[in-house]
Amino acid sequence: VVNAAGLWAREVGAMAGVDVPIIPMEHHYLLTGDLDEVAEFDGELPLILDLDGEMYLRQEQNGVLLGVYEKGSTPWSLNGTPWDYGESDLLEPRLDDIGDALMQGFERFPSLADAGIRRTVNGPFTFTPDGNPLIGPVRGVQNYWSCCGVMAGFSQGSGVALALSQWMIEGESEGDVFAMDVNRFGSFATKSFTIEKAKEFYEHRFTLLCPNEEWPAARPNKVAAFYDRLQEANAVFGSSYGLEMPLWFAAEGTEPIEIPSFRRSNSHQPVGEECRAVRDGVGILDGTSFAKYEISGPDAVSFMDYLSAGRLPDLGRIRMGPLLLPSGHLKGDVTIMRLAEDKFMIIGSGYLQEFHMLWFEQQSVGKDVRIVNRSDELTAIAIAGQAGNFELNVMLPVIAHNLLQSIGILASASRVLADSAIAGFTVNEKRIGAALARNPILVTALNPIIGYEKGAAIAKKAYREGRSVLDVADEETDLSREELEKLLDPKALTDGGVKN
Repeated sequence: VVNAAGLWAREVGAMAGVDVPIIPMEHHYLLTGDLDEVAEFDGELPLILDLDGEMYLRQEQNGVLLGVYEKGSTPWSLNGTPWDYGESDLLEPRLDDIGDALMQGFERFPSLADAGIRRTVNGPFTFTPDGNPLIGPVRGVQNYWSCCGVMAGFSQGSGVALALSQWMIEGESEGDVFAMDVNRFGSFATKSFTIEKAKEFYEHRFTLLCPNEEWPAARPNKVAAFYDRLQEANAVFGSSYGLEMPLWFAAEGTEPIEIPSFRRSNSHQPVGEECRAVRDGVGILDGTSFAKYEISGPDAVSFMDYLSAGRLPDLGRIRMGPLLLPSGHLKGDVTIMRLAEDKFMIIGSGYLQEFHMLWFEQQSVGKDVRIVNRSDELTAIAIAGQAGNFELNVMLPVIAHNLLQSIGILASASRVLADSAIAGFTVNEKRIGAALARNPILVTALNPIIGYEKGAAIAKKAYREGRSVLDVADEETDLSREELEKLLDPKALTDGGVKN
């Protein structure tokens, strides 16, 4: 089944339980009277696209057709297209709403004002949140395909149909059509989101986007746990799959926006500083926007071995995993973590969640395997820096603990961290002593001396019994109380004593 229902794509999608993120928009064009310039022209006028004027015109008999994309656009029939609406039916013109756009057209093409308006046309056509068509297989409904949201039917229709037919017959199209893939949208593309973004695209129909430029409508839609802290740090955000994600940090006292430019934007210097900071020291990345999938079950190993063109990682290890199409072309590239013999975590690009899940489900037919998208449930912190760096190697637990504590989820995360013996807390002399009394954090300071297994055991015992690391280590190790107090002294930590 192919949903190519145009204005009725939403209704046809609903028949199969499929939500189609499109909305019809009213659009005007007018036909002028005869123009001597057109009648006397030797040949047919080419299509004229005026990006600055946000209008287009082409020859229509001895006059022209002038179309405008006005500000203050009007969505149409938000609750569904009436079944009795005919494509030849027109809507009542709203000349007052497009008056400014028409006057601009007459100013840029003065001869049009003298020709007069022979006819005004207002009719609906469909827009998606980003203006591109929705084509391809729809996740969750077997053998159901989408071919809708084709805004400019005559100019786009044949190419869209060719790509879709190749996809259906060969399993892939000859070109890269992800920009039109229906699976680029997920549950974040709600009705209100679709309306706001469709209006935004309509009103910027002829706007040239600069590199890294993002538009503001329907934002923020989703935010991560660190969002408020990142805002306080003057982060400049982008949006990916409906989620606000930090791109770079503006200098204190400056507005956190990227000024669009086809040259180097105002992000160039701050991004360079961030790169140098990570190269020479330590950097922290909010990895919430990455997709995270949990794969488990009796057939998990065989499924993963089939899914990835690379070798699977050993238990507790990580490998890259290329995903291939039957043709051998690259489908995608993911990171694979092996959490247990029959349990894996796949990390991928966040904006490909529906794309990935559809592919995983298609490849798992006949296998006893459980595939769960954990992207909205799990966050991620990536910490990177110079090899051998003290902060990276010794204070990583402290950084991780601080981040968790800052967003108010330390209570739920503490046990996981303590069990791994990597939990940490703030390197602040005034707070570190008090924290020792209630957290089994600084056992990492003892690990180089007593061994990591012994350190983990002390951390677990201190956490579960609600005691300090100092007291438990005093019982469980051969170190004297004085030696332990010296090792766990806050000043020793902040001065680099742990490293020594």
